[in-house]
Amino acid sequence: MKIQICIATDALLANFLPALIDRPDHVYLVTTDEMKPLADDLARMLDAERIRSTIYRDSADGRWPGVSDTAARLAEHVRATHPDAEVTVNITGGLKPMAIGFVMGFKALPHRTIYMDMRHGVINHLELPPAPDQPIPDLLDVRRYLLASGFRVRDIKSQSERWRQDAAAVRNLTDYLAAHWSKIGHLADALNSSAADARNLYENAGTPQEQPARVRIDKELALRNRHLMETLVEQKVVAWSEQRPGSMEILDYARAQYLGGFWLEEYAFLQLSDLGLRDLAVGVFGEWLGGGAARARNEFDVVATHANRLLFIECKAGVFRTDQKIQDTFGKIDAIGNRAAGRFGSVMMLSPRSLTPAAVARAAAGRIFPLHGADITRVREVVQRWMHGGKL
Repeated sequence: MKIQICIATDALLANFLPALIDRPDHVYLVTTDEMKPLADDLARMLDAERIRSTIYRDSADGRWPGVSDTAARLAEHVRATHPDAEVTVNITGGLKPMAIGFVMGFKALPHRTIYMDMRHGVINHLELPPAPDQPIPDLLDVRRYLLASGFRVRDIKSQSERWRQDAAAVRNLTDYLAAHWSKIGHLADALNSSAADARNLYENAGTPQEQPARVRIDKELALRNRHLMETLVEQKVVAWSEQRPGSMEILDYARAQYLGGFWLEEYAFLQLSDLGLRDLAVGVFGEWLGGGAARARNEFDVVATHANRLLFIECKAGVFRTDQKIQDTFGKIDAIGNRAAGRFGSVMMLSPRSLTPAAVARAAAGRIFPLHGADITRVREVVQRWMHGGKL
């Protein structure tokens, strides 16, 4: 039988990963009153992996020297109830007095002591003579990582075979839009506006989603950018002609969504799908948890995991015209993206529009890496650098 002991704190991944690696029969989660909600979160994560756990309260509340007495009592309990168990004590969580207390409290019980060095991706085995560090295997997919961040995934659009086929079918158009969106100026605004009008017809005016929706388009901009308009026609996104340049038909609801900005999410997916990421997901829908209950719903554009780290990508095809729009947009990405990414993740904002210096400064203040304008075509290169341990 295998037993693990860990100190429940906000280092959820550092406590969760050893259980995923060793698959123990039972995990004891030592907690203070303050950290009890986090212990509950960790217990739910383990339960989702069918790993039994028990929450064990530290009566010393993490204070020295009483914490070593708590550890000694737990060690005696483990000896009495599981006399032949292989015991692992994970001291990654908690303050230093707690870690020292558990080293001392378990000294009478044969065990191994580990520390999860997440920064370097290894498990330290704290013993003499020193044992080699153990590499941490890449185990965290999008669902597991986000659960550790307090977000339960309900659905992922890109897991649908139909979604992937549809994205692949218009890949040439998607690549074309990524390369030209920053160059077409006001036509990009006009297309966004027309797509929004079409979605309004589908969602509020009762237009059947599989039928075309006729909307207006600025005829001078459309005529000035004939090649792009003809490309949209060839790819069966819209129906438009020079004879009636001031209007067009968007052929169905899905195409209205695509033209309104979903093409950017598909572009990110297509660029990153063959890089060897541990997991890559578009359209991640779910809910934040609080006390085990659903609190608020969100949908994330693009989320990837690699080497037990998470990359959160927010895709914004629209323009930022006011300082308030900048603050609102980056405030949302800051709050949600960094909460999802956690301590070991990174956040990127992908925009085909060239951002103002004010927007770039706001992104930096929120630990958000902006890839914008013509540079969005470098997204593959930037993510490769991130995968190999570098910063965005």
